[in-house]
Amino acid sequence: MKLMNTSVVPDAAHHGRINFERFDCLWNDRGQTRKIAEGTALRVRERGHGTELLDSAALVLDFNIDKYDAFIIAASVHQEYHQETITNFVMAHLKLLENKPSAFISVSLSAVLEETEAQKYLDRFAAMTGWRPRTTLLLGGALRFPNTITSKSKLLSSSL
Repeated sequence: MKLMNTSVVPDAAHHGRINFERFDCLWNDRGQTRKIAEGTALRVRERGHGTELLDSAALVLDFNIDKYDAFIIAASVHQEYHQETITNFVMAHLKLLENKPSAFISVSLSAVLEETEAQKYLDRFAAMTGWRPRTTLLLGGALRFPNTITSKSKLLSSSL
């Protein structure tokens, strides 16, 4: 999970934009979710806003979440559930997240293959944590086969 610090998020109530000094994007793995968080942070920076990316697995106990004005949290789905570090983070900071603009990016292969299933994962996460971010987004994850393919290719080539 990565925490991103930016200063612009959509404001549905005012049909415009709100400016923040600090916006955070939090992510939870080294794969596709990290790439998504990094891409999101890059776009925020391109708009001239400060961005801070944090890996949820590396957060320290005395991490000061209060210093951020808004949040984007990205979490991957594994075996139908979002990563535990993100779930625990959201539950521990629910009151603060509810009082600041926030967005949640749910990353899963189901978002590509079966959006209805991906939405069920998101709904389950919301029910478990109680968090209702202003914006949610379902994005496709990635299957990683390189080691398997490389190993099988080596085996195949050695048998020829």
